[in-house]
Amino acid sequence: MLECNLNALNTSFIKRTGKLWTHISPIGARNQIDFILINNKWKNSALNCEAYNTFCTVGSDHRIVTAKIRLSLRQSKPSSKKRCRYNWNTLLTDYSIKDKYTIEVRNQYQVLQGLGGNKDATQMYNDIMSAHNKAAKASVPVKAKVKHGMRHEKMRTSQPNENR
Repeated sequence: MLECNLNALNTSFIKRTGKLWTHISPIGARNQIDFILINNKWKNSALNCEAYNTFCTVGSDHRIVTAKIRLSLRQSKPSSKKRCRYNWNTLLTDYSIKDKYTIEVRNQYQVLQGLGGNKDATQMYNDIMSAHNKAAKASVPVKAKVKHGMRHEKMRTSQPNENR
């Protein structure tokens, strides 16, 4: 279990002895030998684990062990690397910014052409993306951050108040 990073759910919950045993031997001894294993990453999702009280319908000397698990499938959080979001709509309306961006891109691409050399496609792509990012950083304005709470606050204040 340690090697595979697993956890035995049966041992994670405090139960009375009648809910713990899973096997009855021919001489009548009751043992806990059946376990539900779960990856340690998911152990907080387990809500309960216990053996059924009856096992006569199964036709075995083992009791059925059940686990109740809360499954929450969420998308993983984005990386902590901060991305700069540029306001590309300004290129449609403000011609001075558009001209400045065009000049910056041309200058960056001319630098790349001057380097030349025997580069593979991946290195060429990385160079083009780097040139684009430098040109955008130099000429395109950054979008203003909008807090989600502010949007709701504006909605509340825009509605007329009947008590006034």
